[in-house]
Amino acid sequence: MKQDIIEISQNQDGKSILYARFERLHEDEYLLLMKEVKEKKIIYKNIKNDIDINEFLEKVYYFEKNHNKFQNKIFALSFEILLPEKINTTEKKLNFIKAFKKQLLADISIYLNCFAMEYQKGRGTYLKLIVFERVYIGKTVNKRYKKPCYTYPKINGETVQIMTRKANTIMRDKLGNKIKEYVVFGDKLRFYNFSSINEYRIRLTQMIETAITKTFTIKYTGCLRFKRKTVYATANRFKRAVAILINQVKQEIETALNQHYLPLLRQLEAEDERYYIKYSPEAYKLAKLKAIFNEIEGVFNQNKLVLNGNEYLINYRYVLLPDLKISLVKLKQFFYKKIENFLKNF
Repeated sequence: MKQDIIEISQNQDGKSILYARFERLHEDEYLLLMKEVKEKKIIYKNIKNDIDINEFLEKVYYFEKNHNKFQNKIFALSFEILLPEKINTTEKKLNFIKAFKKQLLADISIYLNCFAMEYQKGRGTYLKLIVFERVYIGKTVNKRYKKPCYTYPKINGETVQIMTRKANTIMRDKLGNKIKEYVVFGDKLRFYNFSSINEYRIRLTQMIETAITKTFTIKYTGCLRFKRKTVYATANRFKRAVAILINQVKQEIETALNQHYLPLLRQLEAEDERYYIKYSPEAYKLAKLKAIFNEIEGVFNQNKLVLNGNEYLINYRYVLLPDLKISLVKLKQFFYKKIENFLKNF
């Protein structure tokens, strides 16, 4: 996704009901942000070790300048969102931020350094969430080798490759003592793995709408939910990217299913007679939706989708990231065709 700014806007009766702006902050935009922080109201802060925001911004800036070899450096990500009128208290705003952050990370338990500013523009209240992809470490750790080491001896006249040291092995000095180093930041999380701008625009809209819904939902019981793919914070960037990508697809499918499933479930819960509940058309529709859910869940459990004799793998250990994206696109097409047939029949 090469474009650095993506906007979404929805209007109804001449009034904006949804507006969001996603932007990757390069050096010039980041320097403006450092000035902006001193002027606007900070309503949410989630910085590791409770570091001052201005100090943290400077740490990120100098680290990217000195350690990032890419010419087109990305310092942070910005999400500017128009808050609905009903999100009008501090508690609701904080609940919205936490719900949106959970959608952004696709339910993966990784500490995300971020903060949010609130400001007025026209008649609307806007929220700007600044997210840092860099994993902040800020402590002394054991220095490790990044790559494995091999030797190539000749055995029976043939050159053989033998691994003498694994990657991630702790470095030691001549006396066998562990070598220490102070690490400020690790690698990046990469949680916006989308192949097209339109795809990310749709995903961003879904994340905001889901966050708004969960802001006003105390207990979201009875919904269909897939088991999330977990990954450790110390896992490499590829594994984290794959886990986030798979979980984002699970979230999208869940949202589409529960839009039809939950209203039917609430309708049945309101009925008193068990006979009606058991044999009603609503119960039959619920069973069909649950069957679709079970079928998609089986695909995730088996780590593959079989269509017309072709296998599309969904397992990060055996598939490359571009192939995984193709498999997930095929899975979504398969799912939405099921939903389309369901709506036609009912």
